[in-house]
Amino acid sequence: MSSWCPRLGAAPFTVRPADPTRVPRRGYLAPVMTLDDYRALPYERQLVAALNAGTFLARRHEAARAVNLYHLFTFFVEVVYDPAANALVGLHAFRDPAGLAPYAAGVTLPDGLGG
Repeated sequence: MSSWCPRLGAAPFTVRPADPTRVPRRGYLAPVMTLDDYRALPYERQLVAALNAGTFLARRHEAARAVNLYHLFTFFVEVVYDPAANALVGLHAFRDPAGLAPYAAGVTLPDGLGG
């Protein structure tokens, strides 16, 4: 789509629609990615989206692995790290709040909160 810009004179410029597979940088207001959109991305792009656009929430330990929880748009992503292999070994994206239960044990509320 071409647009006219009076500051640039007669030269039109092209406005491109947002690419839903491009991961936005922090501070960039991007369209909301749905859980289905996220799951449709290749593994590497899912990982980049979780680490760059997600908000780190919590960490838990499971067997010999560490699991980091991120909030991304309207869903959560768990990034699984294996310290023995020094590698990220898995991703799990979910929306159901029941998936947050394993993190509850690590939450400590200040005195006077939580009844």
